[in-house]
Amino acid sequence: MFLADYVPESFYVSVLAGIGAPVTYNNLSILKAWQATEGGRALNNPLNTTQHAAGSWSFNSAGVQNYPDVPTGVAATVHTLLNGHYPYIVDAFRRNLPLKKWKSPGITQNLRTWGSVTFVSQIVNSSGFKLIPIIQNIFHQLFPRR
Repeated sequence: MFLADYVPESFYVSVLAGIGAPVTYNNLSILKAWQATEGGRALNNPLNTTQHAAGSWSFNSAGVQNYPDVPTGVAATVHTLLNGHYPYIVDAFRRNLPLKKWKSPGITQNLRTWGSVTFVSQIVNSSGFKLIPIIQNIFHQLFPRR
C-alpha cells in the first residue's frame, strides 16, 4: 500500500506496460509530473482515477477511489486510460512524446477530461516548463539511474 506522495516505480512501469507504451525515462518522468500536479492522497491511486474496482472505496466527493492494493490501482488506472476517453494521452505515451509536445489540443483536452487542469496549465502556460526541473530532481532521487 502506498500514498500518492510515494509511488513505487513498479506502479508506473505496470501502467505503461498495461497501455502498451514503452517504459522510458521520458514516459516515467511525465507520469511522475502528472502525479505531482494531481496532488492526490488516495491509496494506491496516484493519478486520482474514479474507476471503481473490487474492494475500492471513495476517497472524496469527486469519486476518486482508494484501492486495496497496488495491482488493483494499476488495473484501474490502465482501465481508465483505455476506456476511450483518453486516446491522445495513450498515443502520446505509446509514441514516447516529450512533454513539450503534450501542448497539442487533443492531449490537453484529454487531460482536462481527466480533471488534470493544473497539469494542463503547467504544460500550456509555462514558458520553459519550470515544472520539469523540479520533477526531474524528484525523479532522480526516487529512481536513480543504474
